[in-house]
Amino acid sequence: MKTSLYTVLCLVVRGFALSFAIGLLLTLPGVLGAAQGAPDATTKLYVLIYLGVCAVGVFVLWLYPGVVARLASTRAAHEPFESSVDAIDLQRIAYAVVGAWFALSAIGTLAWTVLRIAMAQRLSASYGGTPDYGWDAVVGPAVTFMAGIALALGSGGLARLTRAARYARPAPKPADDAG
Repeated sequence: MKTSLYTVLCLVVRGFALSFAIGLLLTLPGVLGAAQGAPDATTKLYVLIYLGVCAVGVFVLWLYPGVVARLASTRAAHEPFESSVDAIDLQRIAYAVVGAWFALSAIGTLAWTVLRIAMAQRLSASYGGTPDYGWDAVVGPAVTFMAGIALALGSGGLARLTRAARYARPAPKPADDAG
């Protein structure tokens, strides 16, 4: 396959946009919940404006990754080079890396959250309080972990779906090398 640094940079920008979009979706319930408890309507409006600007930014990055790729590269970035990796495989690898990153970061967050809850429960029990600390804080990192695993394992299907959406035709299924 012939490709260029520009094309690879476009894939990286789209991978970042996907990562940011998933992160935004996963934090949305917490941010909206915090905004509901805001003391005034102005704070709620600021939160909604922030979420809207982030969503529009992700959408623009997804649609026009070439703008950022041009800023990050030189004129030589458009020179083609040969690669044995197909474009759909590059996209699949990028999606899998983003998914693995989400899953691994969620494991760290999940471990810290469980440790913090366990310490708080132990401390409250030693003072005779009720150990009613929210295990609901585990839900966010657990969902992030599951979404990361789903993205990593479903990266091939997502890459084919992206190609179908872009070129209005599905990508060919990969050949089975097993036999």
